[in-house]
Amino acid sequence: TTDSDGNLHVRGCRSKELVYMIDGFLVKDPMGGDFIGNVNQNAIQELTVISGTFNAEYGQAMSGAINIITREGDDEFSGRLDFSTDDVISSPYHKKGAFSGVNDTTYTWIDISDKLLSYYQNYISNYSTKPTLPILDLPVNGQISTSFSGPLIIPHTTFFSSFFYKNNDSHLPHGGDVAQDFLLKLTNHPSNKVKVGFQYHSSQTIAQYYSHDWKYIPLNNTHKYKGIERYAFSLNQSLQQNFFYSTQIALQKTWLRTGVRDLLPTEYEKKNTGSLVSFYEYGTDGDYSFNQSTVYQFKSDFTWQANKQHLIKGGVQYFGYNLDIHTEKDPWIDGVNFYEDTTFTPVEAAVYIQDKIEFDYLILNLGLRYDYLDPNAGMWEDVGRFAEWDPISDELIPSRIVDVAAVKQVSPRIGIGYPITDKTIFHFSYGHFFQTPSFDALFENAQKDISASLPLVGNPRVKPQKTVSFETGIKHEILPDLAFHLNVWSKDIRGLLSTQQMRYRSTVYIVYANTDYASVKGYDISIDKRISKYFGGSIKYTYSIAKGNNSNPIAGYFSAYYKEEVPHQEFFLDFDQRHDIAINLAIKVSESSGVYGNIICNAGSGLPYTPYVDPAFRVDMNSARMPWKFSMDARLNKKINLGRITLDTFIEITNLSNYQNVLWVYSRTGKPFDPGASLVGTSPDANHNPAHVGPPRAIKLGAFIEL
Repeated sequence: TTDSDGNLHVRGCRSKELVYMIDGFLVKDPMGGDFIGNVNQNAIQELTVISGTFNAEYGQAMSGAINIITREGDDEFSGRLDFSTDDVISSPYHKKGAFSGVNDTTYTWIDISDKLLSYYQNYISNYSTKPTLPILDLPVNGQISTSFSGPLIIPHTTFFSSFFYKNNDSHLPHGGDVAQDFLLKLTNHPSNKVKVGFQYHSSQTIAQYYSHDWKYIPLNNTHKYKGIERYAFSLNQSLQQNFFYSTQIALQKTWLRTGVRDLLPTEYEKKNTGSLVSFYEYGTDGDYSFNQSTVYQFKSDFTWQANKQHLIKGGVQYFGYNLDIHTEKDPWIDGVNFYEDTTFTPVEAAVYIQDKIEFDYLILNLGLRYDYLDPNAGMWEDVGRFAEWDPISDELIPSRIVDVAAVKQVSPRIGIGYPITDKTIFHFSYGHFFQTPSFDALFENAQKDISASLPLVGNPRVKPQKTVSFETGIKHEILPDLAFHLNVWSKDIRGLLSTQQMRYRSTVYIVYANTDYASVKGYDISIDKRISKYFGGSIKYTYSIAKGNNSNPIAGYFSAYYKEEVPHQEFFLDFDQRHDIAINLAIKVSESSGVYGNIICNAGSGLPYTPYVDPAFRVDMNSARMPWKFSMDARLNKKINLGRITLDTFIEITNLSNYQNVLWVYSRTGKPFDPGASLVGTSPDANHNPAHVGPPRAIKLGAFIEL
C-alpha cells in the first residue's frame, strides 16, 4: 500500500518497518531510517522481497526485507546503453489556469532541476568529507544508464560497472529531482572454491518537492540532498563440500542536507504571507540540517549441511556508527532559534542461528536471533523531570544525565512446510521481530533544550519495537505453468515508537516513548501464470485491516500541539487499505516479430480520513473513506537484432485512463478541492492544491542498445 505521501507500507505496517539491503549490506539513513540511494536496473541480478515472516538472518525489520543482489562481471565483454524521457506531454500544472475558476495569473513555472545542481555545487564543499564522485552536470532531460562487463588482464578477474543519471521534472509545480548512481564490482576467483570481491557504490539525489504554501516563491522553499557511498570487500570460500562461509566488510558514508538554495542559516529571513494571505510572499523556510554519518559494517555467515536432514546456517553482524548532526530551525529574530551540533557513536550487533530440518513428510525451519544496541548516550534519570531542586543553591538545576544501558533482544522464528500432495503444499510460520527506532528518536535535541514552545526531546531509552507475527497458507499447482496461492496472516505490534507529552512545574515538553500499538490481519489470494509462448502474468487480491492508536510516531506531538485527546483505543490507521487488486499481464507476439508488452492494473479502496462534524458531536477517527484508487500502465517494446547488437525501443504510458486518484481531502466535504466553508486562508487558488490528487497521464519514450 502507498499512502498519500508516497510512502510504502507492507501488510499494514508503518513505512519504516522495512529493511533495505544491497548485496547483503544494510542501506539506510541512520538518523531517519529511510532508504538512501538509487540502483540502476541494469545492475540488478536478483531482487527479493520478503513480507510477513522471515528467517533469523534478517533483523531490524518488522514487516519485510528487500534485498537487491547486483550483477558480477562476465568472462566475455558486454554492454548496454539506455535512454528514456517523459518530456512528451507537458503537465497541466506547469501553466497558469490549470484549474477553472482559479485566478493565478502571476504564477510562473520554474524549472527547479537545473537550479538544484548549481546549489549542490556550492554547498557540497562545506562538508568535512565529500563524495568521491560528485554529481555531474549532464545535458540530459530524462534518464540515461549504462552498464559494461568483462574480464580484466588480472587472471581470473572480471569487472562490472554501471552508471545511472536522471534529471526529471515533477508533474507538480516547481518540483524536480536529479539523481546519479555509479557501481563498480571487481570479482576474482583464485580457485574454484574461493571468490574475492570488491565493490564501490556511489548514489546521490537532489530533490525539491512541491509545497502549495510556496507556490509563488518556490526558490525560497527547502530542497533535500541525500548521498551515500560504500566501499566493500567480500570473501566467499567453500572449505568442504558441505560447508562454506562468507565474510563482508564495508565502510559506508552518508550525507544529508535540508536547506533553502545554497544559503546558510544566517542568510535565512522570516517568512510571511503578506498580502497573499494563503501563500508566502517573502522570507524563507526555516528548516536547515547538515548531517554526515559513517557506518562500519561487518558480516560473516556460514552454511553447513550437517547431514541429510539438517542444513544449519548462522552468522554475526556488527554496525559501528559515527553520526555528526547539525540542525537549525527558524534562525531569525522571534524565531525558534533551535541550534544543535553534536556527535553520537551508537553500536549495534547481532548473532543468529537457524536449522532447516527436512523429513520425507515435513520441512521444519527453526531460528533464533540475538540483537544488541548500545546508544552510547545519556538521558535524564526520570524522563518526566527535566530539573531537580538543588538544596545547596536553593534553586532548580538541570536533572542529572545518566548513561543509558544497552538493550538486548532475543527473537525466535519457526516455519513449517508440509506437502499435502505432490502439487499442494501447506506452510505455517511464526516469529518475533524487533526493530530499533531510527536514531533521530534517540538523539534529537541532544542538548535537551526545552526553552522553545512545546520542545521535542529524543530519548535514548526507547526500546526496540516488537511485532509478533504468524502466517499460514497453501500453494497449489493447477497446471504446470499455473499456480494458486492463499496466505492468511496476523500481526500484533507493541512498543511502537511514539511521542508522549510531559509536564513538570508548568513546563510542557514532548519525549519519544514506546506507547503506540497496532494490530494487522488479512489474507492474500493470487493466481500466477508462468510466461509461456505468448503470455503470462498474475492476479492478486489482498484484504487487510490495519488498526492502532497512532499512524505515525509524531502523532502524539500534534495531539499535544492542537490540545487534542491522546487516542486510547484502536482506529483505522491512515494507510489502512481494505481492498487491493493487482493484475500484471505480459504479452509476447512472437519470437520473430520482436514485439512484446506489459500491462499493469492496480485498484485499491480509499484510505481513511476523519470527517468534520459539529464539535458537539463525537466522531471516530478515520471513520470515513476517500474514493477508490485506480491505475493502468502499459508498455510496448520492439526488439531489432542487428548482428551482435540488439536495439530495443519502447513506449510506456502511465495512468493510461487519466484517472484522477484522490490523495487528500477536506474533512468537511471529502473532496480534494472543496473545503466546504469560507475560512481564514481559503480561496479558490489556495483550495486547489494539485498535490491533493495523483499524477495525470504521462508518456515515456525510450530505447536501449545491448552489445
